[in-house]
Amino acid sequence: MWLLSTRHLKLQYFSGPEAVTGGYAILSHVWLGEEQNFQDIRNLIALGVTLHDERVANKISAACRIAQQSGYAWIWIDTCCIDKSSSAELSEAINSMFRWYSLAAICYAYLHDVPATSRHSAFSESRWFTRGWTLQELIAPRFLLFMSSDWVPLGTKALLAAVIQDIAGVDGDVLTFSKDVTAVSVARRMSWASRRQTTRPEDEAYCLMGIFGVNMPALYGEGRDAFRRLQEEIMKSSSDQSLFAWGDMLSPATSSMGLVRDTQDPANFLFAPSPTEFANSADITPISPRKAGGLLSTCCPMSVAGLDAVPEMIVTSYGVRCHLIVIGDEVYRLAVLACQDRRERCIGLILRRRHAPDDPLPQDYVGASFWDGLPSPRSQGIIVRRKTRVYRLVAISPETRHSLYMLNLADGKPSFGAAVGVNTEVYIMHRPPHVAHPWLRLYVSEPKCFFIPGWLGFGPSLHGFQCTDEHHAPRDPAQPLTLTFRHPTCNESFEIQLGRCGSSALWSTVSIFPTNITDHVAAYIAHVHPHVDPVSPAQFRTPFVLPHACGSVPPSRPSVNTSLALPYAMPVRSVIAFRTPPAGAVGRHLQVQSQSPYRATQCTTYHISGWKNHSCFFGDHNRSVQLTFTRWPSPESYCLEVQLGGRVYAGMLLEGHGDPQPLGPLGGDNS
Repeated sequence: MWLLSTRHLKLQYFSGPEAVTGGYAILSHVWLGEEQNFQDIRNLIALGVTLHDERVANKISAACRIAQQSGYAWIWIDTCCIDKSSSAELSEAINSMFRWYSLAAICYAYLHDVPATSRHSAFSESRWFTRGWTLQELIAPRFLLFMSSDWVPLGTKALLAAVIQDIAGVDGDVLTFSKDVTAVSVARRMSWASRRQTTRPEDEAYCLMGIFGVNMPALYGEGRDAFRRLQEEIMKSSSDQSLFAWGDMLSPATSSMGLVRDTQDPANFLFAPSPTEFANSADITPISPRKAGGLLSTCCPMSVAGLDAVPEMIVTSYGVRCHLIVIGDEVYRLAVLACQDRRERCIGLILRRRHAPDDPLPQDYVGASFWDGLPSPRSQGIIVRRKTRVYRLVAISPETRHSLYMLNLADGKPSFGAAVGVNTEVYIMHRPPHVAHPWLRLYVSEPKCFFIPGWLGFGPSLHGFQCTDEHHAPRDPAQPLTLTFRHPTCNESFEIQLGRCGSSALWSTVSIFPTNITDHVAAYIAHVHPHVDPVSPAQFRTPFVLPHACGSVPPSRPSVNTSLALPYAMPVRSVIAFRTPPAGAVGRHLQVQSQSPYRATQCTTYHISGWKNHSCFFGDHNRSVQLTFTRWPSPESYCLEVQLGGRVYAGMLLEGHGDPQPLGPLGGDNS
């Protein structure tokens, strides 16, 4: 590591803390904007700049002055003593930082936002107590002196231990070295960091390595995977199962109504996504497996076997292989952790079996998921995204068996057998499956709105179609949004309807208005009776089938007499809304809209989520409209794209009717 001289602007490399003769000082501070780094100091040294030159940052020169007055020739400052251009040196510094702080002769904690004349409130509200890296800089040094914004001593951490415990949650006996930090439960140590922030997500893990006594490579760019790697390393080096005791606690009074199955929320996995999940785990303490079994048998009339088995936990590609006491053998069961809360109740981890009946090694997700709240009363027209809440933990009590029974009953698989705790092997899913694209994790839920891009009308305009404002803004939000495209010279038009089904799914249909009555009849017969010769359609007297359209009400259109025969009584301008059947499929219904009430037909046919690649063709070989929906500009919206095809529309394109125009009034609208 590099150290900075307190007398001259000079950097010198030392192989370790023990190699610094006479000891060294160290600075703890909060970064403010662009700090002077290693290369900046090197450049100033090359220019012959002195330590007290105005080109040297005030924080650096002041820290050197204070350390020199205390008799230290060297000081370590993280901003300018780490060559971050070297990934090897950066990783070494991160892995050895706790050691450098713990072996420093003195640590100055510079509070830039606390003046010397401040009261207690300013000290407790200092930003220094909210940063991730300053947690280990608070715990590690044997002598830490707080300095005000004008470098006046405010007191040591031993003197202010009680105050700091109230501010940061760190135990006073840890601050005064009456108890080693490793004697504190993993869950409590994690809770210390739960309300702290770091600039980069990787630092949520890197700043805690020294507190948990683990080392691992620093790989900036891995994001939150760093924190999961940290938990894997902790699990390898510690038998403290409070590592898994994070998240919400299921109480016996919790209703099983609204149980959600097969969710893959971050809380449904063994490892926490971030330290914030441990905010309520400060009172969880580890106990021996035998004591856990004793508490279990005291609270519940159960026989427990295999208490002396080693509770090993190993990360495999199949999940974390655990040997735990498991209660129940249904979909929802309970794994007993060797830890307790402050009321000395044993803590259980809710497990939910993964539905894979052909798998010889069943896997378990964690937790029971419930709908968090109810939809809005206006959810028929206003799309409301419902979130789930995952209950992971149970404080084992005599009501535990009833809670398990109710969970399995809500899942449709009640258990009537006696619940027996048995030490057995389970595989618990420890992290979400890897996906190549980070957005794919956000595609689990359905979008809640449509996005109409500004270029939507460009493709139809090449064929001569122009988008009008007709039916664009329905007064009732429950009504579908209708986009009407008209051809001014060919008297052709089509409409796109976008709506929301009562089951929260988004749907879309296309209504094509052909000018030629022959095309109208041919399209009808081709889709209602695909195996019949369309030359002689008079023999068929098939009535129109009114579309369900997912509970929506169609826009005003001329009524259609559904009892008349084809083709003689068919209005020329009646609505055609049909989709091309796949190869080998039987006939599909022709959907004709009118003012009459809808009949129930294939509602899910129009649900966008059911379309392959979220794309669907409407029409036939003469006229076809392809709708494609993309998750853009956010995962919660469907971006609409339109492409025209077929013999008639292709002829319009060749005739050069089109005058490409961007879609004006609909450009970039969320609906």
